[in-house]
Amino acid sequence: SGGEEVYLRHLMVAVGGRAASTPDEACSLVRGARVKIGGAESDFATLARQISDSNPESGGDLGWMHREELAGWIGNVVDPMKPGELSSVVEMGPGCHLFELVDRRQFQPVTFDSFL
Repeated sequence: SGGEEVYLRHLMVAVGGRAASTPDEACSLVRGARVKIGGAESDFATLARQISDSNPESGGDLGWMHREELAGWIGNVVDPMKPGELSSVVEMGPGCHLFELVDRRQFQPVTFDSFL
């Protein structure tokens, strides 16, 4: 089976994390980050390192993931996006999230035949 892979970056500010103590603060920070990235004032990786509670050390980089591995709500956010686009700010669980779709590609399963 094939399917699709997506290359994602994820910024998440958790309520009670290092940068926000309320849902309003968390979402306000993520909205601000989205504006800065969209206006080229900063880049995703820099802001993820500064405020994200999810993978800050990697700048929010999740790398290539098979579409079917994504949680349902993330898939719903990512499916309509085009490479290079930022998602809307998504309030889910105890925090606010922002995704960047870096790229998407068809998944090519590696088979034994491909080594012959």
